[in-house]
Amino acid sequence: MARVLIADSSEQYARACMRALASEAHRVRWAATMGDAVELALRWHPELVLASEVLDDGTALELIERLDAEMGRERPLPPIAVMSSAPSLPAKMRVLWAGATDYFGRPVPGHVLLGRVRVLLGTQIREAPPVAV
Repeated sequence: MARVLIADSSEQYARACMRALASEAHRVRWAATMGDAVELALRWHPELVLASEVLDDGTALELIERLDAEMGRERPLPPIAVMSSAPSLPAKMRVLWAGATDYFGRPVPGHVLLGRVRVLLGTQIREAPPVAV
């Protein structure tokens, strides 16, 4: 299926997302920092980025800006979904205006995460079992 990059400082949450995504045969890589996420995105060319709103060395907004500056020269940005532990309308508007494709609160149930991933990738799978995240 798709190459999905998870940028999240929480190893526990990232692993839960990775399990859910692997259940639908996505190839998943994890970056714990913004710097690592940018480096990995430039090398691996993900088809989707799931980013925590806050990373140890920056924010999802900064990640979007760096990816746009680095990748935008060669190819369009992949869809970027920002996950927030404390979602707010102003934060949502900032990341969407910067280029994010989606913004949602977390934790998110596995089946909801997979549904959002399908929409972001433009794919549909009619019957998928719920996966706990």
